[in-house]
Amino acid sequence: MANDEFIIEKGGLITFKKGGDAVRLFALVSRYINHIILKSTDAEIKRWRASGTKPFFRGVCMDKNHHDKRINVFHDGEKIVRRIIDYSSYLPTHQLEAIVTAGMVLKQL
Repeated sequence: MANDEFIIEKGGLITFKKGGDAVRLFALVSRYINHIILKSTDAEIKRWRASGTKPFFRGVCMDKNHHDKRINVFHDGEKIVRRIIDYSSYLPTHQLEAIVTAGMVLKQL
């Protein structure tokens, strides 16, 4: 996927500019993510569902402000609460930032 550029067209269709290996790598990554979700325990899936999002953020659709495009419905006791999830704190980070953060959490730095 890193060796090719792709365009997401209307309707969610993904087209690669070069094709070939890029399509194969994209399919492998997609299958791997699906495999991880299918092998997840019920407790892991419930943790994602309790926070109101899809497991491992698969299928999440965001707008340009990093807000979920769908309104999520939660049951707070007997009351139904509707809210839009803000994914701005869950965006991918640069590799160096991720390494430094992991080192600080593991108390290696």
